[in-house]
Amino acid sequence: MKFADLAGKKVAILGMGREGRSVLVALRSRLPHQHVTLIDEGDLENSPLDQFEWDSSLHLTKGDLTPAHLAALDVLIKSPGVSLYRQDLQEAKKSGLTITSLTNLWLAENTHSRTIVVTGTKGKSTTASLLAELLRTLGQPVFLRGNVGRPLFDQEEPEADADTVVIELSSYQLADLKEEVDFALLTNLAPEHLDWHLSVENYYRDKLNVSHRAHVVFANGNDGELVNRLQHCEDCRWFGTEESLTWDQRGVILDEGVLVEREAIALRGLHNVSNVCAALSLALELGVDLEDAKEVISRFAPLPHRLEVVDQKNGRTFVNDSIASTPLATLAALRCWTETPLALIVGGADRGLPVEEFVAAILKVPSCYQVELMGDFGLRFLKEYEFQQNREGPGPSVHMNDDLSQAVDRCWKYSRDPSVILLSPGAPSFDAFRDFAHRGEQFREIVSQLG
Repeated sequence: MKFADLAGKKVAILGMGREGRSVLVALRSRLPHQHVTLIDEGDLENSPLDQFEWDSSLHLTKGDLTPAHLAALDVLIKSPGVSLYRQDLQEAKKSGLTITSLTNLWLAENTHSRTIVVTGTKGKSTTASLLAELLRTLGQPVFLRGNVGRPLFDQEEPEADADTVVIELSSYQLADLKEEVDFALLTNLAPEHLDWHLSVENYYRDKLNVSHRAHVVFANGNDGELVNRLQHCEDCRWFGTEESLTWDQRGVILDEGVLVEREAIALRGLHNVSNVCAALSLALELGVDLEDAKEVISRFAPLPHRLEVVDQKNGRTFVNDSIASTPLATLAALRCWTETPLALIVGGADRGLPVEEFVAAILKVPSCYQVELMGDFGLRFLKEYEFQQNREGPGPSVHMNDDLSQAVDRCWKYSRDPSVILLSPGAPSFDAFRDFAHRGEQFREIVSQLG
């Protein structure tokens, strides 16, 4: 479906976050007189809608979506934060309502560019950003779009100028993907976002929907879940196997030879070496020179809120890893400091992911001597920790806090010198912050005031 197909239809945009606003700008520029209903179920006082010219063709619906709203529509353009599994949307779809997304509209409108979708449970932002940098060495326009870059419809950088567009997409955006893409790059697969997808099986299916839409798939052959679930894939190129580009403590490996040494990779952590391997696999396939790639990899710095060193005070190094919204991501961060004394800040909203193995793994990290908890996930962590500590014996000092500020303050007061003080929450931010970036910014601000 293209924008032209919306002309004269009853159209609504559900959700006025970044994507909702972006698709409205694109729609108004192409169909300026099209009647559009904006449906924002959130905090309308904080919705940044003042930038739009309001006229009789633009209507705002306040409050929750109702069956009457849905029945009056032909097409609903849904923002990714709204679950596709909501009962009202499922029933409306069965009744004939067309539900689409910014991603589908953009792909339908932009068939001239080579499209590369990067996704995975973790590592997708770093991998997508690095891949875009690697492809720019070919001397052609490469745009980075989606969750980590600009919105897909970007008025400042029109996609008509792009030879290649690297797009980082989440499972929310992939669940209803209908348009084709040239390449898909899959970093890994583990349970996540169960509140949106309702089950692990739904999450896996939605995440891997892109493998049915891509002409060529690059996937992590070191991930058993991906290997098991991509057997249908006709053109799947693996990395992370003995027969392909892979990685270990030495760096990126090919045929037992070191292609990129670990010391030459600016990113911290073995999990980031796997991200480098993923991006490099596709980049080399598309013609990037290895020596040019090595130069990019050597200077590619961590993205904000991803193992980002924000300050150093009194022998303490403060690290912002607010992007870590799953236990799996936090455990990957912990492996970066196996020999340095470490105080960890964990917690946030509770999405119901298993906590038992997470707690058990932290108990086995000898460098982690202090864990400060917050939020509903922190409460569940504490309960499980007390159970395991009674059974297994002493572990790190663990304390529940009212908020992030108190957690940082306790790390400042009780951490050792030297120490790493790591914010790697293992849980979403939505209990107290707008998003992970807001949480990371608050962490940076709190740290800046310590003294």
